[in-house]
Amino acid sequence: MAELGELTRLAGEDDGTILTVISGAGGVGKTTLAVRWAHAVAGRYPDGQLYTDLRGFGPEEAPAGPADVLFGFLTALGLPDHRIPPALDERVALFRSVLAGRRMLLVLDNAVGAEQVRPLLPGTRGCAVVVTSRSQLGGLVVAEGAHTLRLDAFDDEEARNYLRGRLGAARVDAEPLARDAIVARCGGLPLALAVVCARAATRSAFSLTAIAAELQDEEGLDAFTVAGFKHDLRAVFSWSYRQLPDGAAALFRHLALHPGADVSRAAAISVAGDEARGLLRLLCDAHLLDERSPGRYVYHDLVRAYALELATPSPAVLGRIVEHYLFSGGNAVEVCFPYRQPSRLPPVPDGIRPETFADPREAYAWQDAEYDTLMALTEICDESYLKIFVWVLCPYQQDVRFHLHDSIGLARRALTIAERDGSRWWIGFLQYAIGRAYLRLNQIDRAMPPLEAAIAVGRATDDPIRLAHGLLSVATGIVGVHDVPTRTETIKAYPYAVEALAAYRKLGGDFGRVEAANALHPIAWYHFYRPGGRDKARALLQESIDINVRCDHPHGAAGSWMHLARFHAATGDPARAVAAFEEALRLFGDMQDLRIEPLIGLYSTHLAAGDQEAADRVRGEALSLLETARYPDIERLEAILGPRTPG
Repeated sequence: MAELGELTRLAGEDDGTILTVISGAGGVGKTTLAVRWAHAVAGRYPDGQLYTDLRGFGPEEAPAGPADVLFGFLTALGLPDHRIPPALDERVALFRSVLAGRRMLLVLDNAVGAEQVRPLLPGTRGCAVVVTSRSQLGGLVVAEGAHTLRLDAFDDEEARNYLRGRLGAARVDAEPLARDAIVARCGGLPLALAVVCARAATRSAFSLTAIAAELQDEEGLDAFTVAGFKHDLRAVFSWSYRQLPDGAAALFRHLALHPGADVSRAAAISVAGDEARGLLRLLCDAHLLDERSPGRYVYHDLVRAYALELATPSPAVLGRIVEHYLFSGGNAVEVCFPYRQPSRLPPVPDGIRPETFADPREAYAWQDAEYDTLMALTEICDESYLKIFVWVLCPYQQDVRFHLHDSIGLARRALTIAERDGSRWWIGFLQYAIGRAYLRLNQIDRAMPPLEAAIAVGRATDDPIRLAHGLLSVATGIVGVHDVPTRTETIKAYPYAVEALAAYRKLGGDFGRVEAANALHPIAWYHFYRPGGRDKARALLQESIDINVRCDHPHGAAGSWMHLARFHAATGDPARAVAAFEEALRLFGDMQDLRIEPLIGLYSTHLAAGDQEAADRVRGEALSLLETARYPDIERLEAILGPRTPG
C-alpha cells in the first residue's frame, strides 16, 4: 500500500520524528491505515505507543477534551492519579517532561480540529505523531509544520484486491462482471466494500451476481446496511454532517440537487451568495466535497446519495441552479455569436451570478464542459425557460458541436409549449431551429416543412428576421452545402435567396451584414451558371468573405472560403481551391468537428489534381477526426474517403 510507504518515508527523513495528518472522508480507511502503520513500525519506537480516539466525528455528543486525554496518557505512562495536576497547561507540561528522551509513537484518531490536537503533541525529538481526521487540520500544517496525507477511495484494482482479500480470489474472479458492478456501486469506499463483504460472507451460497443485483435494486444507502452494525454509511456520514455550521450544511444539501457530474464554484455562488466560497472550503475540508480541479467540486457517489436523503425538494434552489446555467449559457452564446438577433434572454434575476467569458475560446470550453448539465436542466426547468434554453443552445448544437438530434428533440418539446401558448414568435423560431438541424443532417425532405412553416410565421407577423432566416435556409437546402449545386437547383433557390438578402440588408447593422453575407452564397451559384456570370459569382463570394472579415466573424468567413474553394475547383483552378480550403482550416483553428469538411474538400481537390501524396496526408487527418467526431452525415464522408486500412 503506497500510503504505508509514504508514512515510513516521512518518518525516515530524520530520527523518527514525524507529525502527519491523515485526512479523508468518513469510511475511507484512515484509522485502519494509521493502526496498520503503527504495528509495522513498532520496533522503531521502543518506549511504546499511545492510542486515543478523540471522538471528533462519532455518535458521542462531544469530542474528547485534551485534559481528559492527557490524564489517560499519563496514567498509561505509569504516573499515579494523585501526581497528575488538574489544569490543562500543567498536564501538557508534565506530559512533555515525561516524554523527554523517549522514542514513542502516538496515534491520535478521529480529531475534530487543530486545537484539540495541539496540547497532545510531545514537543520532543524522536517521537512520532499520526493524526487522523475528516478535516485537513490546516492549523497544524501552518503552525506545527505537519505533513499531510490525503486518503482517497480505492481505485478499481485496489477495490478488486480488497474483495479478493476478504472473499477469496477464486470466488471474486469467477464472476468478473458482478465483481466490477460491486466495485462501481461502492465507488472505492472501503467501508462500503466492507459492508458488502460482510453480506457476502454470511451468504456464502449466494453468487456475486445475486449480491450485485441486490445492490443495484436498493436505492441510495439502503444497500449498505447490516443488521446490528451501528456504524453503517449513514451513521458515518452523519458524523461529518453534524459538525457543519448551518450554512455549509444547507449548501451540502442544496448542491446535491445539481444534476451534473460536478458543480462549479460560480453555480454555488448563485445558489448561496458570496459566502459560498467559504462554505465550499469547509465542505472540502470535511471531505464531503472534493475540488477535483480549480473551482469544480464533486461528491463521492455515496456521499451524494446521503446528501439527497437530507435534501427536501426545493423549487427555489433548483430554480437558481437553472437560472445560473441558463444565463451563463446566454453569455456564452453572445460571445460566440455576437451578431445574433434578437436576444431572447430576460433580465438576470437578483442574486444570480452567471459566468462571463473573455473570448469565444473560453465560452466554447465552458459549453463543452457544461453541455450534459445544460441538457439535464432542460428536463427539470420551468416550462417558461424551455424555449429560452433552445435559443441559448441552438447555435452550439447546430454550428459548433453538431448535437443535432438533441437540438431537434429539445426544440420539439419547446414547440409543443409554444403552440399551446400561442407564442407566434417562438413557433417561428422553433420551426426554423428544427428545419435547420435537419439541413445539417442532410435530410432535406424533413427540413423543408418546418422551414416553410417558419417562413409563414415570418410573413404573418411581419417579422423580417424570421422571414429571412427561413428563406435563406430553404435556399441553402435546395443548393446544398457540400457540393457544387446543379443549374436547376440554383434557379429554384434564387428567389428565396434574393428575398432573404433584401430583408437582411433592410435590417442593417453588423447583424444584417453578416446574415447578408450568407445569402450571397446561393446567389453566387446562380450567377455561376449564367452566361458570362462566373466573374460575378466570384465577386459575390469574395464580398461575403470581406463582410465577415470586417465584422470579425471568422467562422462565417471560413464558410465563405469553403464556397470560394468549391468555385475554384469547379472552374479548373486546383491551386486556388487548395489555398481557399486551407484558409478555411486556418479560420476554424482547433475546432475539430468544423475542420472535417474543409479537409474533405482538400482531399478531393488533391486527388482530382493527381497529387496522391497530399491527398493521403489530408485523408489521414480527416479519418483521425472522424474517429471521435459528432459530425453529421458520417457515411457520406466515409464514402468519399474510402475504407480505412488497418494498422
